[in-house]
Amino acid sequence: FRLDIRKEFFTENYLFLKECVLRNPIAPIQHQWLMSMLTLVPQSLTEGKDRQPLVEKLLVEIMEEYEKSMRRFVVQSILIKPDIKGVEDEEEAPLPSLPVGLDFSSPWHMSFTRAKSKILSKLHILHPTMISLLDFGYAAFFDFLLVDFSSLRLKEPIDCESLKTDVSLSCCKAEEKILITWYQRVINLFTQNEALNSVTLDQLDSFYNCVAVLMSNQVKDLLTRTVEAYVKLFDPEDRNGPPLFKMELTLGDQKIEFYPSLQDLEEGILCIANHIGQTLQNIQTVRSWLMGDTATLDTELPKHVLEWATSTLKKRIRDNLEGPKKYFEKCVEKYGWLVDGTAQARVERFEAEEHSFDEYTALIDEFFTHKKEILSLPEVAYFPMIYLNSEDLKQGLASSANTFAKVLMNRIVANYREENEKICREFEAIKERALKVPETTEEIVETVAYMQEVKDIKDLLLRIKCSRQLFYFLDNFLFDPEDIALNATHDDVRAFSYYLSRPTIILFQYVADMTTLRKRMQEADDTIAIINKEEVLLEWKMGEFSALQILKTEMEPYQKLFHLILKWQLTEWMDEKDKTSQCKTVEEKRGETKANPIIAMCTSVLEQIKDFKVRKGEGC
Repeated sequence: FRLDIRKEFFTENYLFLKECVLRNPIAPIQHQWLMSMLTLVPQSLTEGKDRQPLVEKLLVEIMEEYEKSMRRFVVQSILIKPDIKGVEDEEEAPLPSLPVGLDFSSPWHMSFTRAKSKILSKLHILHPTMISLLDFGYAAFFDFLLVDFSSLRLKEPIDCESLKTDVSLSCCKAEEKILITWYQRVINLFTQNEALNSVTLDQLDSFYNCVAVLMSNQVKDLLTRTVEAYVKLFDPEDRNGPPLFKMELTLGDQKIEFYPSLQDLEEGILCIANHIGQTLQNIQTVRSWLMGDTATLDTELPKHVLEWATSTLKKRIRDNLEGPKKYFEKCVEKYGWLVDGTAQARVERFEAEEHSFDEYTALIDEFFTHKKEILSLPEVAYFPMIYLNSEDLKQGLASSANTFAKVLMNRIVANYREENEKICREFEAIKERALKVPETTEEIVETVAYMQEVKDIKDLLLRIKCSRQLFYFLDNFLFDPEDIALNATHDDVRAFSYYLSRPTIILFQYVADMTTLRKRMQEADDTIAIINKEEVLLEWKMGEFSALQILKTEMEPYQKLFHLILKWQLTEWMDEKDKTSQCKTVEEKRGETKANPIIAMCTSVLEQIKDFKVRKGEGC
């Protein structure tokens, strides 16, 4: 019974003490610890209005877990849970185990004291001057970089050489600013008498070495942060994206290539990181400045930082160049044959073979189609890191396609010109034969037969073909003055051909006009008959239409004359019995007017008919 009471007492006492310990206030987690933990979260997950509540919720959860862990640790550190029934449910996490393998049995206080004294004598980290030096460095370099990379994304696309120049100028200006501000403050600090307080002569070397190391670390940290900021420009997770570099696709040595080349671009970007690391390399140590020596600080960029920057930049550059490479390969695959000699060989082989006009025009149209397609391509292609200008490539490819088309065009134009000159010579011969004055009846007969033979040549298809070819040339070729003069000769030939066929055309026109006039007169007779019937019914005096009767009487001889001339031209001109008299008449008239008698006679009759019609119309 007593044992049970004792166990109950221990249980209640333990729970009471535990409750008291848990009620004790716990120091909250420091704000800077929270910020340090928050930096471990990727920046892309913490930016944005909708992400802020999540960040606050995360910080609250961290503070709660911290407080809970600290209370549990305090309980386990102060109280020992009794091994009795009733408290077995009070589970607590075990305390952190001590490091294994360390021997804490030997006293360490003396060795610690000796090491601390040695550190104080060599590093002087607690010297007031060192604290001031740290403050100067923090104030000068806290939010300062050698190059302001934030403005690069806001600028227009730049070429790599311009960026190298800008970075070089920025580094020079930043170095000059640092030497004027931070370095001068450091020198002024150590020129004061209070700077070496409590420093003995035997500690002077170690003191200035400590100053040099501290200054060197500050400068190295500045260089490292600048290089890291430069590498971060090309981070694919950065929503702002990398800077845009100007590149061009050009034609050189019968091939399509980048300018600058991809290798030159990569080397230029890496060179900028190296140039940043070579800044601030000639800063004198404080002691050398005071003593007039030339020793400088060790401010070389750490090797591991430079290797990391180089490898990271290479990978990100090559990833960003995949798009331009595919675009380049597509252009080479589609249009490279125009400049690598393939098109030249094809044109030469085509010219060496025999081909029709349609085959020539088909190949020419193919080159013109390629030219039009090339000129319609976009002038600029945008990629995450590259501003690719293709205007020079477009003009070069279009010029190549146009050159091959012009070569083929000149070839068929030469053939066309040669053929037309041959046709013109034939028509000149026809013209000369037609204009030659016949001296005998036999020559007249031969001339008429020759002209009839020339007019009956079945050249309609040839004329259609030539006309189609001419239309094609007018659309695609600029003719020389000689070709234009040759075309004028062709117009003269057409006019002369019309002149040869004009007499027959006029004669048939006379007959057609006469037939039309007779039809109208017949209609007038019918109308007069109807009028006379109505006059009889009304018992009126019948009207007389003497003008119509006079017109019939005067027209009848002309009608007979026209039919006689037409019949004579078609049947009697070559009649043997009338040949002698007709030839004599022609020979007599030839010397006076040298005109066609049929044309003169028909023209005279037509004029008389027109005068008669006008006069009768006025009389009516």
